[in-house]
Amino acid sequence: MRELVFIHGAGGAVDDPEFGSQELIAFLRRELAQDYRIRAPFMPSPEEPHAIEWLDALDTELVNFPDDGVLVGHSMGGAMILEFVAERRQSLAASGLVMIACPFWGEPDWKVEEFYLPDGFADRLSGLKRILLYHSRDDSIVPFAHMAVYHKHIPRAERHEVDGAGHAFARGDRRVVVSGIRSL
Repeated sequence: MRELVFIHGAGGAVDDPEFGSQELIAFLRRELAQDYRIRAPFMPSPEEPHAIEWLDALDTELVNFPDDGVLVGHSMGGAMILEFVAERRQSLAASGLVMIACPFWGEPDWKVEEFYLPDGFADRLSGLKRILLYHSRDDSIVPFAHMAVYHKHIPRAERHEVDGAGHAFARGDRRVVVSGIRSL
């Protein structure tokens, strides 16, 4: 059985079906239970996240992470996994990173310096065998254009444009994410 670590998004409504990550986590658990041991730790202060706290939590959560493991991050969770690998654990190896509806910090209306990725961050991701980007065109929280910014910085990342899934991927055809995870 392979390990999958899911890092949820931020906000005061982590369990809100339209914006939070809980419905997506429950869906992935139902779909992947036979093949993956899924951990979804609760990150510190999701209603008022601070980069240092989330990075410290990831340090703890990803100790002894297996090379064939899969990392999945929704919204802030995906952005923080990327920051964690680029800043703290460049040697982290994983079958892949799945980023769902992730903000690119530094874009207009997303300028919070503590979450900025370091210059040249894409060169520090060599341990991640594959990077899959998923974003729904109807995301009302994180602009769909953020996926293109990630792809510009990480050209090897595989883009998956989705319709009708919203920010939380709580509706629409979410099986594309399951297929992506299984492909890693």
